[in-house]
Amino acid sequence: VDFTDLYCKEVSALTIMFHTARLPVMDKIRPKGGKPEDFVVWWDKKVNSTGGFKKINQRRERHIADRLKDMTGDVMAFIEYERVEKIVKELEER
Repeated sequence: VDFTDLYCKEVSALTIMFHTARLPVMDKIRPKGGKPEDFVVWWDKKVNSTGGFKKINQRRERHIADRLKDMTGDVMAFIEYERVEKIVKELEER
């Protein structure tokens, strides 16, 4: 998967402008809960929930799951916390 091409295809100029306009507002909003895990999940939902960014991350999660599925033997994978649940779900569906 060429993620540069995917980014150019899925993220429009309008999406970037909308995303950039949201950042100052999001900076003033604080998540509930003090655990780092809560923060990264909250931030990911705020930052990556819009159109093209959401599609890119969904494709990344499928790609990671595909790669893990192709591996044999014992595997250790370092995956962003906010992606783990969705990648595990992808793996279980196969």
